[in-house]
Amino acid sequence: MKLIQQIWATAAAIALTVPLCAQQNAQHKTPQADHAGPAHASTTQATGAPTWSEERPAAPVPDPMMPRHAVYVELAGNSGDRLSLNYELAIWRQEKVTFTARTGVFYFQQQDVTPLKVQRDAGDMIFGIHTIYAADSRHRLETGLAVNIRWQKLEGITNYLSSNLVTGSIGYRMLPKDGSGLMLRANLMLIHNAEFNWLEYYIEGQKRSVSIMPWAGVSVGYAF
Repeated sequence: MKLIQQIWATAAAIALTVPLCAQQNAQHKTPQADHAGPAHASTTQATGAPTWSEERPAAPVPDPMMPRHAVYVELAGNSGDRLSLNYELAIWRQEKVTFTARTGVFYFQQQDVTPLKVQRDAGDMIFGIHTIYAADSRHRLETGLAVNIRWQKLEGITNYLSSNLVTGSIGYRMLPKDGSGLMLRANLMLIHNAEFNWLEYYIEGQKRSVSIMPWAGVSVGYAF
């Protein structure tokens, strides 16, 4: 009988102990949850999805008035005292400045080239880089650097002869009104004559001296 009483007493003690421990554990966890709440909220606030302006600045808008392509003829300028046909491509357009790559070509003949009195056929390829500065109107300032590579042939001589010309320019450019249309250019230039004239060197026994001279050119064409 005593054994049964002891068993019942032990069971009652265990039944009372379990709820008390559970209540104590709940009291310990509640402050931690309250403390974690603001931290979690601050973390969420700190790591919230940023707006586009906060994440990355807006990309610069290219000059809206600057066409991407241009085809034009140039009188004088890199064409010497002749006409050249040119194509120009805007390779880097930014809000305040645009860089363009230019290539052009012209061809000419000369009669009675001394000292052999023969005909000379020659053609130039023009390669250049232009910088066009943005403005509130279609009237722009431009600068440029270019080089001429010349191929020429004398009558009765099979070898082509090469020379080059380097130019620096500053001038005016008028853009089309509506993104495409008439384009005009006018430039003042300095020509650096770096030509190695094989004709004079081998036939006349002399080499042309390097010189720098002022020059100018005008262009008219279509930009789009």
